[in-house]
Amino acid sequence: MFRSFRNTLTILFLLGVLLPVIVVSVLLLREISQRVESENYQKLSLRSQQIASTIEHQLTLVTKKLKDSSNDNDVVMAANNTFFSHRALKKLELIVDDSPLATAAFLLDEFNFVMDAHPPEVADLYIQSIADLLPDITSTFSSTEDFAVLHLEKSPIISETLENLGIQPQFSASEGLAIITPLVLNDYRTSQNFTPSGALVTVLPLENFYQIEKGHLSPTQSLELLINPGHDKKQGTPLSASINLVLGDSRAKDVLNIMVTLSETESVMYEPVRAAVYQIFSIVATLIIILAMTIMVVSRRLTKPIDTLYKLAIDYSQGNYKVRPKHATFQEFQLVEDALSHLASTVDTQLTELSQKNQDLQRIDKLKDDFLAATSHELKTPLHGIVGLSSSMLDGASGDLTTTGKRNIAFIEQSGQRLLALVNDILDLTKLKNSDVTLNFKAIDLRSNVDLVFKQLRHLAQNKPVRLVNAVHPNLPKLAADEQRLHQILHHLVHNAIKFTDEGEVKIEARAGKDDTIAIEISDTGRGIKENSPDAIFQPFYQNADIDHKIEGTGLGLSITRTLVELHGGEIKLIETSGPGTCFRLVFAQASKDLKPSDIRDVEVMEYATPTTLLQVFDNDPEPASTDKAIVLVVDDEPINHNVIKNYFHDTDYRMIPCINGKEALKFAASNRADIVLLDIMMPEINGFELCKMLKELPAYSNVPVIFLTAKQNDEDVQLAYDLGADDYLTKPVQKTELITRIGYHIELSKARHELATVNKQLEEQVVSRTTELRHSLEELEKNNLIFHSLVETSISMQNRSDIDEFIDNTLIHLSALFEDMLFCVILATDIQSIDKNAYMVGISQSEISWLNEQLQNRMFQDVSAMRLERANEESTLFLYHVFPLRGTDTHLLGYFVIKTSSTVNLNNEVLLLFAKQLSSAIENRLLTIRLESQATTDSLTNVNNRLAFERDFERATYRTSRYAGENLGLLIIDVNGLKKLNDTHGHMLGDRVIIFVADVLKQAIRKSDQVYRMGGDEFFVLLAPGHNESCKHLAKRIRQLVQARALLVNENSANGTDSINIALSIGYATTEEYDICELVNVADQRMYEDKKSFYSENNFSE
Repeated sequence: MFRSFRNTLTILFLLGVLLPVIVVSVLLLREISQRVESENYQKLSLRSQQIASTIEHQLTLVTKKLKDSSNDNDVVMAANNTFFSHRALKKLELIVDDSPLATAAFLLDEFNFVMDAHPPEVADLYIQSIADLLPDITSTFSSTEDFAVLHLEKSPIISETLENLGIQPQFSASEGLAIITPLVLNDYRTSQNFTPSGALVTVLPLENFYQIEKGHLSPTQSLELLINPGHDKKQGTPLSASINLVLGDSRAKDVLNIMVTLSETESVMYEPVRAAVYQIFSIVATLIIILAMTIMVVSRRLTKPIDTLYKLAIDYSQGNYKVRPKHATFQEFQLVEDALSHLASTVDTQLTELSQKNQDLQRIDKLKDDFLAATSHELKTPLHGIVGLSSSMLDGASGDLTTTGKRNIAFIEQSGQRLLALVNDILDLTKLKNSDVTLNFKAIDLRSNVDLVFKQLRHLAQNKPVRLVNAVHPNLPKLAADEQRLHQILHHLVHNAIKFTDEGEVKIEARAGKDDTIAIEISDTGRGIKENSPDAIFQPFYQNADIDHKIEGTGLGLSITRTLVELHGGEIKLIETSGPGTCFRLVFAQASKDLKPSDIRDVEVMEYATPTTLLQVFDNDPEPASTDKAIVLVVDDEPINHNVIKNYFHDTDYRMIPCINGKEALKFAASNRADIVLLDIMMPEINGFELCKMLKELPAYSNVPVIFLTAKQNDEDVQLAYDLGADDYLTKPVQKTELITRIGYHIELSKARHELATVNKQLEEQVVSRTTELRHSLEELEKNNLIFHSLVETSISMQNRSDIDEFIDNTLIHLSALFEDMLFCVILATDIQSIDKNAYMVGISQSEISWLNEQLQNRMFQDVSAMRLERANEESTLFLYHVFPLRGTDTHLLGYFVIKTSSTVNLNNEVLLLFAKQLSSAIENRLLTIRLESQATTDSLTNVNNRLAFERDFERATYRTSRYAGENLGLLIIDVNGLKKLNDTHGHMLGDRVIIFVADVLKQAIRKSDQVYRMGGDEFFVLLAPGHNESCKHLAKRIRQLVQARALLVNENSANGTDSINIALSIGYATTEEYDICELVNVADQRMYEDKKSFYSENNFSE
């Protein structure tokens, strides 16, 4: 149904429209049904309640009338006296006539005998059904208000009696109610011993209940009343919920349970629903008809262009592209038709072009086949001459040949045979393609043909450990085949098996089959054929590149083989093997049935040893080694190519190293270096591209030129070769002149490159060497510069110091920082040694200094610029002591500069000698500076510091006290009293002696940290550092004591001391404890003048 577009569209439209309509209709009908059912139920429920109320009302009236009658004295007396029975009967008639529910009423005496009844025949029936229960009921009455209600069960006897009386009730009239009230005389009503005198019984048949409401019910309604229904009854509207017997004030609804059920037939109840269903169905049917007609019209308009497109596609599929579609009514279909029309026009044009090209290709293919056939036939003639003449020459037809000549002719014969086989393959392919092959069937012995093939091809395994095994049974039935073509088939398969087997065996075995066939299996242990589709290997020009890296031959062998086998009516296929290798199975028909398969016994295996061929003998003829010839590494798997190149190299300066594969070439390259490499591309295991890459990765062959010499000439192969580092690319066959020229060019270019690289390397080495030397020189210059800067800095830093010890120590410390593997010391000459020490060292022990002094005392340095001493320590380690004399400008020996090194350290004597000279100059300059400074800052008369020294030291002291808090400075000013008068009296010589005397006293009195200055004339300054008030006072006191303790003779030559003079000094002091440092001179000077003034006044002395 859904396979048709029109039907599918129609059904989808119908479902899309009708499904919502149907769902809405169902929901609407459900709603109407529920609403009708609810309304009918409410109507019936209301009517049931009305019926129940009516019955309840009537029961209430009956009960009241009975209670009134039971209190009537006539009725009560009638129960015990027949005199009152007439009156009681009237009462009973009233009860029955007035109540539509009552059917019978009767009186019972205290013994439950019927006294009066109305009507008597009905009362007798009912009294029988309740007679047994009356004693128990009446015994329970305790007051006049009590009454009992009995449920009269359905009785067949009562029903039958009623029917006999002519009463036909609608329902079972035998079922009903009986109301019993006690009858008590007035005298006993208030008595404690309540004893009823009888009972009033009224029978209410259920039929009467129905008769009350019968006129109010419709014909389709039915009423059902159940007295005391059980749980299994259908529940309707209950009138009461009381028990059968109720004591006390009772009402009808409290003493019995009546189920009122009013029902109506479903046909009437669901009449509105049926009407609604009919209306909805009519609407849906009308809608379906309208939709169907609409959908048919729409689907026809939609499917008509589709049918047109379908017919158009059928025409196109049948090749009728000239048909054009008509214009469709819809825009979308119009676009599709235009596209198909354009496609048909394009396909028609292309088919026309393809047809023309196909005809051209067929014509060209025929021309090609004709050309190949003609060319092959033309090639056979010279090939026949080449092969024939070569064979005859090898057999001695032209006389004796040299070994080289025989080898060359053998190669010519082998090459001719290969070319002849290729020509035959091309001819066979052409014949097979044109079905121009005729088979000559005859009975053929397979084993002998296998022997012949193995003998012809065993030379292919001459360089490989491959066994040729003929496992064909001698008694195998002959097979029907063309002997020449069978030989060709076996030749192709065995040739491939040997070619692709490096070691193991090539085996041929055969078995006769039960269906008069012979199965031949040709297996080998080679590398196998990795091909997912076995039929692909039988396609023309197929080459299995997955076997190894060698792609050899034209790819025609297996294709020709399968065609020939199929022409024999046989079969060939590649079968799987459990181990390595390949196995082909050929099936041929038997020529006879002489031997059955079951008669075949164990086969005698015939193996063919690999012979030593003439080519092997020739290849073992070594070429004399020549160290003068350039080595050419030739890597080719064809020995013929080796021989051709070897002949090309005859009488040249090249020596060939042949390698049959890449492994041999890498083995040779591992320990030897060739001048150039010739590579073939198609080689087993490692092809030429991979070998070139491996050789270029070897350091010895990174610059060796590589020339590819191959039969492949694709642009991709040429580009890949150059990308891998090849220097040239030649295709076979190559002319001798071209090959020799290319080899010579690349060898010379390689040599030139090598020489250029050598020169560049030498230049680079020289540049590196010169750069290293320059760097070392720069390093030495930098070191010397550092040394010189160090000396200059040290000299500058020591200019303001008179301590030469500190100067030399700082110099050695700087040298130790510059030369970490050396130790230094300076030994001064005895005439310039300082007071505290005579040697300065960094890292050299005092014992070594003593040893050096001993060694230096025994050696002279008048004409020696340097000397080396050796000494071993306690661990027997040898150390060298390089001694450089330090001389002044007048060749005066200033000391020695000693360098201690290990025996492995090399010294630059020139630099060190220069350094020693500079150190000598520095020491001499420093000594000269010290002398000059001493002369400039020393008083020539007293040999103490002068005014210039005081100004320098006072400035330094000022800076020090301002920088270091807490350091005090003291100043004493001393003046000689009466020196001018003494000079006038005794002369200046005595005055000078007085000045010298005072200077000696001051130098004796001061501390080491204090300094004495002669400011000029008779005035002296003493600078105390540190200096306090007490220390200044103490020093002043000490100076006076020393002056008083010593007397100065007027005449130095005087024998007694009577001719002496007393010297008096005026002293003033000041310290930074009290005054600022800038005020010390003024304060001390002022105090000194005050002291002088006091001295003059005390001694009446004047200048």
